[in-house]
Amino acid sequence: MLEVIEKVGILIAPIISGVVTFLITKYKYYKNVPLDKLEIAYNRVYYPIRRIIKNEKDVAKIINSCDMYFLKYDKYMAASTKIAFRYLKESNVFDDAEHARINFSKNVDKISSVLRRRLGYLDGTFFEIYQYCDPLDKRQIEIIVEFLVIYVLIAFSYIINIWWIQYILIAIALLIGLVMVVELLWVLVNFIKRKIMVFIRNHKK
Repeated sequence: MLEVIEKVGILIAPIISGVVTFLITKYKYYKNVPLDKLEIAYNRVYYPIRRIIKNEKDVAKIINSCDMYFLKYDKYMAASTKIAFRYLKESNVFDDAEHARINFSKNVDKISSVLRRRLGYLDGTFFEIYQYCDPLDKRQIEIIVEFLVIYVLIAFSYIINIWWIQYILIAIALLIGLVMVVELLWVLVNFIKRKIMVFIRNHKK
């Protein structure tokens, strides 16, 4: 048995060493990549496009406003962003404009966040974002977290074969589910309330 362990150790040692060397090399390369191109990509492409998306919901206007950035700064664009924008431009053909707009927005947000961190810009953590959200957004975040917790509890109840632990996990999941339903109703009521208030305000003008 000891001989087998020794032989396995001899085989594994170079593999572990190679993996560690690869990770260190990759980390050093990542840290030493020049930031000038990333800064151009963020300042001249992703930041202005992100502002356009946040301030405009009409797909045609977003396409018209963003087109110039893709023509002028094509080489600074991530391949995924180009694909997402092409899908946005073709979305009217497939009658899928809203999904394409959200898809493009998510891509730009994700890459903007990566660029901000690499360039040293301040970026809030999840808990900081949650802390300063308005009540409606907080409830939506809580619902997502509760859904994930319920999913994990149910998954564990299938894995664990001890019946009384399964009952406890399912009971907790049902309790959290009840809380989630109440919060969903709260979000729905307040969302409708906001829409009505915006409608009344706009028609008063």
